[in-house]
Amino acid sequence: MNRQALWAPSAALLVAALSGCMSTPLHGEQKEPAVRIVPFALPPQPDGTVSAAPDPEAAPFAPEPVKTEVAVRPIEAARPEPAKPEPAKPEPKAAPAPEPVPEPVKAAAARPAPAPEAAKAADSKEAAAIAAAMMQVARSKTDYKISSADLVAVTVYQDPDMSRKVRVNSNGTAALPLIGAVKIGGLSLLDAQAVIETKLSKFLVNPQVSLFIEEYGNKLVFVMGEVQKPGSYPIPTEKSLTVLEAISTAGGFTPIAAQDRTKVLRNVGGASVTFTIEVKAITQGGQKDKDIVLEPNDVIYVPQSFF
Repeated sequence: MNRQALWAPSAALLVAALSGCMSTPLHGEQKEPAVRIVPFALPPQPDGTVSAAPDPEAAPFAPEPVKTEVAVRPIEAARPEPAKPEPAKPEPKAAPAPEPVPEPVKAAAARPAPAPEAAKAADSKEAAAIAAAMMQVARSKTDYKISSADLVAVTVYQDPDMSRKVRVNSNGTAALPLIGAVKIGGLSLLDAQAVIETKLSKFLVNPQVSLFIEEYGNKLVFVMGEVQKPGSYPIPTEKSLTVLEAISTAGGFTPIAAQDRTKVLRNVGGASVTFTIEVKAITQGGQKDKDIVLEPNDVIYVPQSFF
């Protein structure tokens, strides 16, 4: 045991004995307590005032109750855990489509022609039509009546000295060696050839003459194919002539004309050059620059639509 444990009962007994001596009177007499509390004065305050000591007879000091405020924190409700997404279920695989059953082979004659072969056939047919139109142009040139300002090539067989190009003057005559001025204006090429051969027969034995119009004085163009009035048409001397103007002069397109496949055939340096004219781009799209200006001896061909 420690010393505090041994002294605790003795101290308690001593305090109890002293308390009994001060509180128990003898023979009914009230005695003064052995210990008397004498009031005393408190030391002066810094401002000079003196406070009296507390009166022992006064009511005991009751301390004001201490208010203790306890902050109550609301308990937050437990947040539910987010639901975990369920794993995606694999979609069932579609059954493979059954392989198509091959149809019985039909006769080759019943099958439509493939597109490339059809296009080739259409091109071949159009080329044949253009060749026929050019032959018609050649015939129309043969039937052409010689006029003033035409440049005519005169060729005498086996006599190059007699061959030359002559311009027909305003009175319809052309000057040739040996025979001088010959009236050929207003005649066809065949008729003019016969006249020249007759005059040369006085100087040559059985001369053979051929004529060719090198340049038309009235500058003709030829409009052939699917137009209302195919034929040759002069270029006006005061203005130029375009493709659509020439077609309009020939009466316009026929109902079966393939307008966007219109072609212009031109002789350039002895070689034939072809231009394709998109008519709808000119008439509906406003692209006037595609309506080209024609030159003498140009041939306009309008093919037929196959659809």
